[in-house]
Amino acid sequence: MARKMALVPQDHVSEYYELNKPEIRVEDNISKILNEEKTPEEKDKLLSHWIPKYQRLMRPPPPQKPFEIPKELLQETEAEQEISSPAPSKLNMIAKYIAYTSASQTFTT
Repeated sequence: MARKMALVPQDHVSEYYELNKPEIRVEDNISKILNEEKTPEEKDKLLSHWIPKYQRLMRPPPPQKPFEIPKELLQETEAEQEISSPAPSKLNMIAKYIAYTSASQTFTT
């Protein structure tokens, strides 16, 4: 009954999970290999390929290490400190913008 009432056809649902859940795709490949009628040697080769892949997918990823810039690189040299000009303040930038926009409005009117 659930299949009849589903909004999405069953074949599209399985396609979605195959694309978005690689562990399901690998599980399907393993079950297909086990159900096929092949020689045991062929099954061993195929399973030895797919089982490690499945184990890698199911293992949680290692935690990411935070990136830090060494303090030596952040410190400015004395020459850089003398050369650098002071940065314009936010208030100065806003005042210049207002003056520029009000001046351009007087020319257009």
